Amino acid sequence: MPTVTKTWTFTAGAEGLTEVDFSPYTTFAYYGALGNPAGCIHFRTDGTPNQSGERARGPAGQTWESWGVPAGAIVTNAQITAWQAYAPEEGYGATDSGGVGIRIVNASNIRVHSATDLISMGFGAPIGYFVAQAAGASQAIDAIYQASTTPVKLEIDGIPIPNDNDSSYGGSLMLDNIQLTITYTAGGGGFAAKARRILSQLAQRVGSRQAR
Repeated sequence: MPTVTKTWTFTAGAEGLTEVDFSPYTTFAYYGALGNPAGCIHFRTDGTPNQSGERARGPAGQTWESWGVPAGAIVTNAQITAWQAYAPEEGYGATDSGGVGIRIVNASNIRVHSATDLISMGFGAPIGYFVAQAAGASQAIDAIYQASTTPVKLEIDGIPIPNDNDSSYGGSLMLDNIQLTITYTAGGGGFAAKARRILSQLAQRVGSRQAR
């Protein structure tokens, strides 16, 4: 089946990602000084042992089509096929660890691949300068979110390792060059494809009403 890729390079900004205020101890921001090339997104702790993660989410108004899927196509799978990370700070102790979660959500912030996240990775030691990380497994897109017009947003959880005795800087986790590969079937597709499109459009209307 055909595929298309959508890549977040962060060379000129956070590409619409904003902090969700998920945690009082970790912040999310764009960081233009570092990256590969320069420009990345940055999760940072406040320098205390209160380890927690922050969530960032992309803007409303995007669809599978915005990410390159042809109009009328049916999206079947999504996979993070490349991404880079940098975690330069030491932890408070051997039991400290960090993590990354990456997923795609709809207009109501519900995951469109209900089985699991696209990336779910933990780490217990610093990560070198924007080291390439392993691809995630391809995840099936739920039938009600397969229409090319489905609203979609990138959502990321970042959990830095807290920093040793440095309240002025805190632990850092930076991400760059996140590449999403989307698998789809061409438009048309007979009765089953049409039924999926109808279900998807209905779910979008219901989700929009609930969001209000």
